[in-house]
Amino acid sequence: NAHFVSKRTDEDGMWRTAEAHAAREIISAVGRAHPNALVIFGGDLNDTPDSDTIHTLEQGGKLQRVAAELGENAGTHLYNEKLQALDHIYLVNSGSGRYVSGSAQVIRTGTRGLAGSDHAALIAEFEF
Repeated sequence: NAHFVSKRTDEDGMWRTAEAHAAREIISAVGRAHPNALVIFGGDLNDTPDSDTIHTLEQGGKLQRVAAELGENAGTHLYNEKLQALDHIYLVNSGSGRYVSGSAQVIRTGTRGLAGSDHAALIAEFEF
């Protein structure tokens, strides 16, 4: 689980991109070290799918962002009355386990987050 630095304190995205690079290296190493394990990475990454942060994580094709299939419905945080996909779940493509296609969902209470949070929950099912 991860919580990358906020856009408020990292306006140019340099810290989030560095966090994404380090996370990708760590997660990929775990997948290689444990080829029979189901390795999942996720959390509040404080950036949208079109950002350098997310592109850095996905570089090399080792990680599958499971909410990608939700498209515009992947928004987990309301900012300026617009939903943004800031929370993400990834499956490490290491050969074991798979994402159950169609299972990703955003869960919220009302129009904002879940249970008092400013973020909705992102859930998905995996098979091992």
